[in-house]
Amino acid sequence: MKNKLPERLKKLRADSELSQAKLAVILNMPQQTYDKWEQGRNQPSIEALIQLSAYYDVSIDYLIGTSDNTNKAIDESCATIDNKYAFINNSKISINQAKKNK
Repeated sequence: MKNKLPERLKKLRADSELSQAKLAVILNMPQQTYDKWEQGRNQPSIEALIQLSAYYDVSIDYLIGTSDNTNKAIDESCATIDNKYAFINNSKISINQAKKNK
């Protein structure tokens, strides 16, 4: 699977009309660190991904390439629905097991 993070970071920064140096100041990091992320020579930490996600208002899934949806709210809604579905399925299993044990 191709690492989409570098190209997504470049596009988001360009769309925001920011230089690497300006964005590095905003994110409180060395410009060289950010440059390595855009070049694909290094990966941001989880904390940095959270910071980038918040700054650009996109999901981490979009940043890392597991989703092409830039809408953070939709990705979060899907995760919530998945969690509720898993909870319901687990509850059904527990109820069925309880019925069998009677």
